[in-house]
Amino acid sequence: PLVCAFALTMLVAPVTSLTARADDQLTIADNSAKTEDPETIAIADQTELADDSAEAADQEVTGLDAGTAAELPGLTDGSVKIRAMEAAVTGNQLTLYVNSAATGGADASHGDNTCATAAGICTLRAAIEEANAQTDPSVEVTIKVEPGFSGTIVAPKSNTDWMKTSAATDTDKGAYYNITRTMAIDLDNRLHLVPPNESLGSSYTAAGFYVNASKVELYNFSGIFSTGSSIVFGPNSDYSVVDGDPYPVDKDNPQADHSKNIQSANYHADRGIVLINGADHITIKNLTIGRMHDGAAIMVEVYDKSKIPVEHLTISNVTFDNTSTNSTCGTSGGGGCSSNGFEINKAIVNGLAIENCHFNYFPKDKWAIYTKYAGSGSGYWNILRNTFNNIVTGTSDGDGAIELPTDIPLAGESHISYNTFDNTNKTISGSQGGAIQWNSNAPSTPRASNLFIEDNFIDGYGERIIYMYEAGTVTVQRNRFGTSNASRAKTEEEETADLSGLAMFSNAGSHTNRDILTWYPTDASIVDCELKVTVAIPSSHKPDPPVTLDFYYTKERTAEEYLGSVVRTEAGTVTLPIVPDKSGYIRLQTQGSQPDTGQTESSQYSRAVKYTAPAKQCEPNVEIDLQAWADVPNGANTYDEIIEGTWLKDGTNLAKESNVWMTYTVTNTGDFPLHDLVVKDDHDGVICEIKVLSKTEVKNCVYKKLIPKLGVKYV
Repeated sequence: PLVCAFALTMLVAPVTSLTARADDQLTIADNSAKTEDPETIAIADQTELADDSAEAADQEVTGLDAGTAAELPGLTDGSVKIRAMEAAVTGNQLTLYVNSAATGGADASHGDNTCATAAGICTLRAAIEEANAQTDPSVEVTIKVEPGFSGTIVAPKSNTDWMKTSAATDTDKGAYYNITRTMAIDLDNRLHLVPPNESLGSSYTAAGFYVNASKVELYNFSGIFSTGSSIVFGPNSDYSVVDGDPYPVDKDNPQADHSKNIQSANYHADRGIVLINGADHITIKNLTIGRMHDGAAIMVEVYDKSKIPVEHLTISNVTFDNTSTNSTCGTSGGGGCSSNGFEINKAIVNGLAIENCHFNYFPKDKWAIYTKYAGSGSGYWNILRNTFNNIVTGTSDGDGAIELPTDIPLAGESHISYNTFDNTNKTISGSQGGAIQWNSNAPSTPRASNLFIEDNFIDGYGERIIYMYEAGTVTVQRNRFGTSNASRAKTEEEETADLSGLAMFSNAGSHTNRDILTWYPTDASIVDCELKVTVAIPSSHKPDPPVTLDFYYTKERTAEEYLGSVVRTEAGTVTLPIVPDKSGYIRLQTQGSQPDTGQTESSQYSRAVKYTAPAKQCEPNVEIDLQAWADVPNGANTYDEIIEGTWLKDGTNLAKESNVWMTYTVTNTGDFPLHDLVVKDDHDGVICEIKVLSKTEVKNCVYKKLIPKLGVKYV
């Protein structure tokens, strides 16, 4: 939308004029490499993720071994008993303070509101055991790290020191820590967990934390690694959360204070955070995680062949980072390990949100989002406002940065929207393939896919950029492609490109969007600051009318800028609402109605036709005249009725609890019609929206204000 913003000021110094030119606040369209959704389009400055250096992204704990990690500061004789810090009990709140990094250390007396081993120290195990033992559900239990203490727990080699000795997942034989009661644990990024730095048999593959109680809150978990999964959410863990930065200090850089779980010491940590069947309403946010050895940084997997789904998983503001510091991935180091970002392995996920996340450094055969083996019934997915950088996908079928489920449709409406895929500064070598790929094997009978791929920006990719193979009806619209993408020199070939070769968007196979062909431009020119494009209808595989034509500007042969859309039923000349300020080419994409599925079907992109920008640049402009009125007749609500009242001069005293009507007269003084204007007052928000404002046209908006107190003057 086009925003005309200005301030109405009460009780401040007078202004010299109530007529404002809105040139500096006027926005026609944002076609920069960053993608914004409608909720953020009026925000001037957007935070951009800077690639952290390897040192900043890495997480290492040095200077501690199994012996020193088990000691408290100042303790020289391991046989000396130290009294644990007293638990803080306030009303129905119990706070336990960990002051030891000892590997074992069970709680000596469960349920006494005290965290103390037989040696009188408070280990993490003892604190969790004491918390689990609280039988009164009204007691809120919090586990914290004692002020001034920090340390690294070296995980036990033997399962005799595990809290859970039965299987946590199909690969985790147990868990070091077993959480069976609602609680909050805040490690403050000062207490860490690492596996033994030696080869271990599969019998000793264990999760770090097994969460199997509802509403468990894990805060500031940094440097948490195990021989299997770092954290597992079991079937009873509903409404639990992992938050790596609950109180952000640097709000302009949301990743600055993340808890970091980037494997470096060795390759034992196979997976980061894992959800198994029945773990519902889990939230994971504000983390930096990556470089696992096997599996994924965050993973949903089936346990014991269960068909119970995982529902309503939210992943927000998480940085998935595989940036390598060396080439080693073994017992001597993990700086060269890499893993998938998010993965679904044979599980059903019904309700998934991946939002405002960052995916960085994924070499070939490692996917940013890998859902190829998601179970039938998965759906209602929203992958929104994420960035994908430095990703090598390969050029084969199934090599997308986002890989969607094989052989199934999505069970509910799902969106991949407002994301930025940018490989223009790629530092990983390898052939570059696509961004979003799906092999759905839809039948010949039209089938709704329930997938909408909209408003993304993609640059630096190669073959099969958006590749939908036998996917049924898929809606793909308003996606923009930068000039660093591979592209076809003969742009008309883009209209029919199918299973191989270069294509920004491919309806591959015969069962994707019925193989409809796009309408296409035959001529484009700018006349009197209006862009006029002549469009033609293909002779076969015609989309059902009426169709929506999405127009794009390109410097030569991609689709860098979305210009707008028009609805047509017949060929002819179309006048576009936005005029490019430079010469180039125009191309389009067609959206048709699919009567059998009820979902919009999308064509591939059309050929491009050249046009020349005028010598004089066409400029938009509006003027806004703001006036105020009192003593307006009762029941008045239109401009003509309101101006029958008393016009307010500067400095007029206003009566308490009286009404003042504001009128905003908006005039298009620019060179061409304006579309989708929003008139916004700094104090009162959105005043009105104007769909179309033709050249020289005038429209009026009105707004009523209530004067709350005496002593107010109109300024």
